[in-house]
Amino acid sequence: MKNKIKRKNEAGHRLAANAVLFLISAFLTVCAVMLLRGAFFNESGGSRVLAGIGGALCALVGAFGWLVLIASISAGGHRNIFLYDRKNKTEIPLEALDWDLVRSRLGEYFRIYLRSGRRSYLPLPLQPLFAPYLLLVFIESAPDSDWNKLFGEENAILTELIGGLSRFGLTAPADLLRETAESYRGTPGPIKSALARHRASVESAILTHIREHISDFEM
Repeated sequence: MKNKIKRKNEAGHRLAANAVLFLISAFLTVCAVMLLRGAFFNESGGSRVLAGIGGALCALVGAFGWLVLIASISAGGHRNIFLYDRKNKTEIPLEALDWDLVRSRLGEYFRIYLRSGRRSYLPLPLQPLFAPYLLLVFIESAPDSDWNKLFGEENAILTELIGGLSRFGLTAPADLLRETAESYRGTPGPIKSALARHRASVESAILTHIREHISDFEM
């Protein structure tokens, strides 16, 4: 509810600021036209120079105002990656956001990142969600060979996974991975079963985080 009110307030403030900017830019544009017209038709040389300078300044500042207004309107048109319904081109109510939709949207971004291996492909607000999402991928579909690679010697992915889970507040699965890494013998069955018991809590944590920070995902 607070996020919904916050988004409405931000939209209202942006609309008001754009309206003021529009009025100022329009006023300066009219002034520029009138002053430049005076510069051309005024018989007094001094008045023509002053009118020309004033008109040029008004035109310059007015043009800058229009550019800022266009940029502001374009920025205000950004869509929330979790709430925007691309098919119907409408916004989904926050209350209707469920795990299936979140999982689908996360999958789109993380598949690009996993294929590229470049963090620059991952929007900053999504980065804290990478470790929990990767854990779910392992729990649900990773073959034994991937588990063996994960617990291989000095695996940077395992270190990032444990650190990311801990920072996200998922200390229980992080501790399980850390303890398993110290005694892993090439049999992933026990750790897969142990982590599977945390699947629901991981999904819930991701969904809660997104709902509480929903305004961060407008891109």
